[in-house]
Amino acid sequence: MSQEMLAFESGINRSYVSDVERGIRNISLDNVSRLAKALAVPAWSLLKEPEVLDPSAAGARPGGAPNDPQE
Repeated sequence: MSQEMLAFESGINRSYVSDVERGIRNISLDNVSRLAKALAVPAWSLLKEPEVLDPSAAGARPGGAPNDPQE
């Protein structure tokens, strides 16, 4: 779902959604609830820490840079 569609579905300004996604703004629990409803997910799922993937499983180089398939 695009930020524009998420903003429309949740009734939240698109630039606010973008700022929250980039970590520039803090979000209220009310807005977490609105985003969760628009995404059809439980609100708690938006608040939990992201899972850290094993970099080697994702094909990343040491230092976190992904492999360039054209090398």
